[in-house]
Amino acid sequence: MVEFDALHDKIILARIASGGIAMNSMLCQRLVVALEGTPDVLDALVGAIEPGNPVWDFRPYADRFTLREIIAHVTDYEFVWLDRLIRTRDVRGVVFERGDPSKLAVENDYEHSDPLANLKLFRERRAKIVNLVNSCNDADWLLTSTLPAPIGLVSLEYHACFVPIHDGYHTGQVTQWLGLNRLPREKE
Repeated sequence: MVEFDALHDKIILARIASGGIAMNSMLCQRLVVALEGTPDVLDALVGAIEPGNPVWDFRPYADRFTLREIIAHVTDYEFVWLDRLIRTRDVRGVVFERGDPSKLAVENDYEHSDPLANLKLFRERRAKIVNLVNSCNDADWLLTSTLPAPIGLVSLEYHACFVPIHDGYHTGQVTQWLGLNRLPREKE
């Protein structure tokens, strides 16, 4: 992994040194649409499910979140994403520690959380990320921070683009848990 990490860091540093190719306005607009869309997608998928419905606590795999826990998790991670974006923009040389979603799930009692209240909170928190993304200038996108190995040095652009990737992973889970995804898949 060391060779990959060194190569990755060299690519990022070369991109910065050459003036880089930062997020352009079209990509930023599409990123914002994706970020703004996730609360609507989650509302459409689960917003009409009553809080007491047992579907919230269906656990298709012992080591995976239930629907209730997925909504709590994505809501909690809005703080993680916002912190990474702000600190990458504002603090030179910041190094982030590896997150522990399982620990957060226990600490914040995902198992007993109110999924509809979390959907509302998710929407409110997401608006802060959208505001930050909209406030970034071309130079901001090339600012860097370091994530734990094997990832290493990454740009603000990387952090911002990872948020909808994480969203897509969990909205995909939601569709699987609800049986909306008819394609058979291996457990990931």
